[in-house]
Amino acid sequence: MKKFLSVVLAIFLIFALVGCNDVDDLSSQNSSLVSSVIEQTDTTTSQVESEQETSSQVEDIPSQQPSSEVSSNVSQNSTPVTTPSVENESVVETLQEEINFVPNKLLGKLVLSNKVLYNGTRYAYSNGKNNGVDCDAIITVDENGEYLRCVTLLNTNDNERGIFTVCNGRIYYLKYVLNDPRDYKLLQSVQIWSMNLSGGDKRQEKEISSSFTQIYSVNAIANSKYMILALYNDFDFTYTYYRYDVTTKEVVKVTTPEFDEGFYIHSNQLFCCNNLKLYKYDINFNNKQLLYDLSQISSDYVIIDLVQDGFMITVKSTNSKYFLDLNGNITKK
Repeated sequence: MKKFLSVVLAIFLIFALVGCNDVDDLSSQNSSLVSSVIEQTDTTTSQVESEQETSSQVEDIPSQQPSSEVSSNVSQNSTPVTTPSVENESVVETLQEEINFVPNKLLGKLVLSNKVLYNGTRYAYSNGKNNGVDCDAIITVDENGEYLRCVTLLNTNDNERGIFTVCNGRIYYLKYVLNDPRDYKLLQSVQIWSMNLSGGDKRQEKEISSSFTQIYSVNAIANSKYMILALYNDFDFTYTYYRYDVTTKEVVKVTTPEFDEGFYIHSNQLFCCNNLKLYKYDINFNNKQLLYDLSQISSDYVIIDLVQDGFMITVKSTNSKYFLDLNGNITKK
């Protein structure tokens, strides 16, 4: 009996031990499973956190990524980006600077020279102030010589001078060094440049080599393609005249005319006033003819202004006005 109980107890202990091993194995498996889940969760969390950090970093530096993309696109695309640089923008702002030109006056009248009549518009050279700064300008005036608007400011630092004409929608003007009257030097060249009627698209048209100390402007030009350059040499007291055709760029040295009271170009004809006599020449300063003897209307000072088909003559002493056509016919206004 004791032996039987011993056997039964032994069997019971064996089953108990087996059961404990199964529980331990299951617990171990469960523990491994939980550990694996935790590791996966940690990994996932780390990946999420890493992605969030990366995302956060991208959000922190948004300006770098578009810049990189633009650079990549520019390098792969042959068409340049049209967005102007800061330098270009500053140039545009400079060119678009508001002009507040106020011309100088003498005894209440504008100080004008080199008058040009082109397609009914009267241009002239004047000096004055722009935004309070001294400057030279090409302006427009009405028939009474009153200021209308500033066409363009001249860059005297670049030797732009107010001797000009207007033809085919462009302003043709001179560039040369301005002599110091206290220390005259013999200059050797003058350049002819052009610009559009807004003062842009500047380009050199011609360069003339000649010795001179200063250049005198023509009193007035009306509807002509010609410029006359009157170069004066103070060292030998001589004039040299050149005729320039703005359409063909032809330069011709012409005969020196005799005049002391004015010099004008009207279309293809030249006019010079000497001792109150107005003479007419062809474009080569040949075929001299007396157009009109102004002493018939005045023995005093007269003002001659070019108009569309002739001249407007003003007798200063009486303020009387006369119209003189290109054939020498005169009418009191």
